[in-house]
Amino acid sequence: MTVTDPRMETQVGWKVTLDQDVCQGYACCVMAVPSVFDLDDGTGKAIVINPEPDASLRSAVEGAARGCPVHAIKVEAR
Repeated sequence: MTVTDPRMETQVGWKVTLDQDVCQGYACCVMAVPSVFDLDDGTGKAIVINPEPDASLRSAVEGAARGCPVHAIKVEAR
């Protein structure tokens, strides 16, 4: 009999993207999940530094996407 860890069944591949044309540099995402987002020194806008973060960060990243004032962040299945 094979036993499957139920946590593994829900961990579908996912990725984080950020639309630079929409971002206004509020940095809410950087404060929420600094291991995934950072600010670009040249533009002052957020950048994704870890586009495929660990599943343990999914909730925090989704919260950052919901909290983005201009809705520049997308969390998508890959």
